[in-house]
Amino acid sequence: MIGTEVIAQQAEWMAESRDPEVLLAHDRLPAWGKPQCLYGSLDGIKVPVDGQWQELKVGCWYQAESSPTDHPPDEQEGEQRRATHVTYYTDFLEAQVFAELLWGTGCQRLADQPEEVVFVADGATWICLS
Repeated sequence: MIGTEVIAQQAEWMAESRDPEVLLAHDRLPAWGKPQCLYGSLDGIKVPVDGQWQELKVGCWYQAESSPTDHPPDEQEGEQRRATHVTYYTDFLEAQVFAELLWGTGCQRLADQPEEVVFVADGATWICLS
């Protein structure tokens, strides 16, 4: 039952990410309501499903905030960044469809608005071709 709801929600997000009116509404948000930098990450993991190994694709969106670090006097002082507003999504979708899910979930987090989007991925073929 929950799986059906998640699939419906993801389909709605993917549709909204292609809707010019939704994207225009993002443009109209005040600057303080938009992330300056948004981070994303993709990877895949092989999992057994009905006796066969399948690749589960995993995506993540997050922001980061800086905080001062407490270092001993002999170490360099600086800032530490920590992830905030972390959300994950996973699926067994083909790479191209998962790319649509990536953009759909990203638009829910205003991925079309920041000055900078930073992505962390290992460069697997399915990621590079998506």
